Amino acid sequence: MVRFTMNEHPSDAVETYLTQINAIPLLSREAEITLARRIEKSRKLYRTSFLSSDYVIRATVELFRGVHTGRIRLHDAIDVSMGDMAEKDRVRRSLPRTVRALEKILAENAEDMAVALDTARPLDERRQARQRVRQRRAQAVELIEKIRPKLQPLQPALQHLEEMLRRMQELEQLLAQRPRRSAQRAAWEDELAALKARSAENTTTLQRLLEKIRRWQARYEKARQQLCNHNLRLVVSIAKRYRNRGLSFSDLIQEGNTGLMRAVDKYEYSRGFKFCTYATWWIRQAIARAIGDQSHTIRIPLHVSERMGKVRSASERLYQETEGEATIEDTAAAVGWAVEETGHALRMQRQPLSLDEPIRNRDETCWGEWLRDYREGNPSVAIDQGLLRERIDELLQGLSWREREIIKLRYGLGDGHAYTLEQVSKIFAVTRERIRQIESRALRKLQHPSAAAKLTGFLDNPRVVLKAPESPEGEKSDEAAEATAV
Repeated sequence: MVRFTMNEHPSDAVETYLTQINAIPLLSREAEITLARRIEKSRKLYRTSFLSSDYVIRATVELFRGVHTGRIRLHDAIDVSMGDMAEKDRVRRSLPRTVRALEKILAENAEDMAVALDTARPLDERRQARQRVRQRRAQAVELIEKIRPKLQPLQPALQHLEEMLRRMQELEQLLAQRPRRSAQRAAWEDELAALKARSAENTTTLQRLLEKIRRWQARYEKARQQLCNHNLRLVVSIAKRYRNRGLSFSDLIQEGNTGLMRAVDKYEYSRGFKFCTYATWWIRQAIARAIGDQSHTIRIPLHVSERMGKVRSASERLYQETEGEATIEDTAAAVGWAVEETGHALRMQRQPLSLDEPIRNRDETCWGEWLRDYREGNPSVAIDQGLLRERIDELLQGLSWREREIIKLRYGLGDGHAYTLEQVSKIFAVTRERIRQIESRALRKLQHPSAAAKLTGFLDNPRVVLKAPESPEGEKSDEAAEATAV
């Protein structure tokens, strides 16, 4: 599919994109049917080859178990419409029966694969065992396709098979280079046998299976891409109707392309209608849902967004008819709603300004860069406070350990909380009076002219506030006076 070039400006990218898709011709009805048949055939063979492995069948059983127990949401694992409740009920009812049937097939296949991989058995017996395995796998695929699981959750199983194939090939190369009586050879042979049993394939058949899966996947993706490319102009024509709804034109086209790809997966040419008729609904749904989810900073549900669009259309129509702004009453009468309801829909159309939005087109400067963050303090005040803490720490070094700790606790120099005499006395396990005496002695040392001179500049600075702790109720007033003096 033709894509936008992300290193270009949005308007330039859209112009380039439109030029590219205009060069792609439209499909005739016959060519459309031919391409749809090719998609259907390649998709069926891709799914059949994907599911024709005991390892993938086992992963599918685990997926079905997860859906049945509620561990996995049904819509994440099964290809079923969200609103098709009857189909969902049918799938849920059939899951236990399908799981039991698949488990039985896997158990019987394990027995026959043990025979097929045993080179000591006669060739005819091994061929018959493998033939029975193929027949049961076809039955398993038929059972699985009645549930229609999505292949995306099963992709890890396919990746594991590819990893096992690479390891099996490495082991066979190592075994071919080692002597028959090598001590390491037995370990490699055991590992190779375990990988064959786990994948239920030998190296040759597993390689053929993976090549077949990738081949049909590539054909399916190619045919799917071709049908999408020939209908890109349909997406653009529909996206034009949704301009000025909160999403850029390029975003509308991208969302419409997503709906187009979904339409390709769901299209059934045998029903007789044209693809563009069928795809239009999917494209509109994808664009409308994207507008509801992404156009507003606060998400608005799809049905509310549709009501807002109805009010907007009525308001624009009245503006063209009257050549002036329509009142809320006139708009309400045009849509047949109450005035309050119409006013609410009009107010919801107001878009908040994003701080990450560029100030001008092609400008990397955003609005948020011009706004001051008041949560952060004044840098000069922070610097002064930091210097003050350093000076106070220097002064406290002239005190004894006990004096220094008591001053820190009393004035909140450690954790910012000023403790009372009673609280400090409990910490040091002495009397309240003893704490007061030690504090008074420490304050007298700090009041020495040589020490006080280090704080003179901060006392004259209006940005720095030196505040003594409030004396708790019951403490003597002379203690507060001494504290204030510092």
